[in-house]
Amino acid sequence: MSSINPLSASFQTLFTTTANQLAAETGVIQRQRKLSGAALIQTLVFGWLTQPAATMTQLTQMAALRGVVLTPQALDQRFTPTLVTCLERFFACAVAALCADSGTAPVAIPLLQRFRGVWIIDSTTLSLPNACAARWRGCGGRPGEGLAALKIQLRIDLLQGQVDAPELMSGRRPDRASALQQAPLPVGSLRLSDLGYFTLSVFRQLDADGSFFLTRVPVNLTLRTPEGARITDVPRWLAAQVDAGGGVDQPMHLGGTAPLPIRLLALPVPEAVAAARRRRLRRTAKKQGQMVSQARLALAGWTILATNVPRDGLSLREARSLYRARWQIELLFKRWKQEGQLARWRSANPHRILVEVYAKLIGLLLHHRLLVSGVWAQPHKSLAKAGRAIRDHFRVIAAAVDHPQALRRALDQLHRCVQAATTTGRRTKRPSTAHDLLDLHRQDLT
Repeated sequence: MSSINPLSASFQTLFTTTANQLAAETGVIQRQRKLSGAALIQTLVFGWLTQPAATMTQLTQMAALRGVVLTPQALDQRFTPTLVTCLERFFACAVAALCADSGTAPVAIPLLQRFRGVWIIDSTTLSLPNACAARWRGCGGRPGEGLAALKIQLRIDLLQGQVDAPELMSGRRPDRASALQQAPLPVGSLRLSDLGYFTLSVFRQLDADGSFFLTRVPVNLTLRTPEGARITDVPRWLAAQVDAGGGVDQPMHLGGTAPLPIRLLALPVPEAVAAARRRRLRRTAKKQGQMVSQARLALAGWTILATNVPRDGLSLREARSLYRARWQIELLFKRWKQEGQLARWRSANPHRILVEVYAKLIGLLLHHRLLVSGVWAQPHKSLAKAGRAIRDHFRVIAAAVDHPQALRRALDQLHRCVQAATTTGRRTKRPSTAHDLLDLHRQDLT
């Protein structure tokens, strides 16, 4: 119960006091009769959290659970620019409350526990109707299409499950422009990122701050030996450096000016993977009216990583497995879009669509916080099963939100149900990330 009490208090403050205050400040509720700001926001957030494809009728059923009787037409009339502003401000407050350090015990995986945190940074994009372009500009594309898009930048810690404050930005802005890209990490933490976030100045700062990075390396980046000699034929150089284990682990310098000292890690990939990469390269080049160089085609047969973690802190095999763990944030986005239906809505009204996106995002952050407090410390957990258990039991929490003792009991009951639903077995063909990382540890002990 020790982790339930602070969560219950922040949960109740956010969805009652803060919700009422913002509704009054933005003018969403001007004269409170039967519908308060808290009841309205709870109806939207809890309604779409329990039923991501909820209709107006189903949302009014959630309102009835909160003690408010509304018609679907009356609720539909509430979707105005004022409500959009209110939900946008409430989203910022929810981020501050739900993305704070929960104090959760670290997951029982020794490789992750070597670091103060193992943070993955990535983004996902929601295509919006063109009418939303004034708020969230897209990249365009075909004439009259793709004018509006919302990009969600996120950092998540694999060690304790904490999510950094999500950053919302226009879909046309590159990942490197994200504020999370520059955000510092605790000393001794490791950051995993893909090529969209590759910036030497960021890596230099992480290194200076006492943090670590593990990243893919662009094929066109200048590569030098510690003595300053430039590698002109990278594929041939890699083939000459392969060690007895079939990989490459060499100290190198990245960049032409002010080069960054790193460990260059390279592993050959299966031929099927290399062939698929080459097909993608040729397909992309054909669309752009270009040719693919033979060097790029040759490098498609390698996975090339750079890190500042010393050899005694991370082996080549461990680096490969840790970088594969970056897929976990993709799975999070997949659950948000498939199970949470973050990118689906039933209306063409741009104001209702934006309200729904904000409300669903708030609900998904709450959903993740409950996952973290319930099961994150267990290495062999099924987040999909635990997530469904939360949705199944959330109506009890929604009914208890105004009653502190009842809310604590409901959260404690949910906590037990989630733990009972979370165990996952071992897959024979493709082991889970936890099994992969734990197997590495057992092999090292052997």
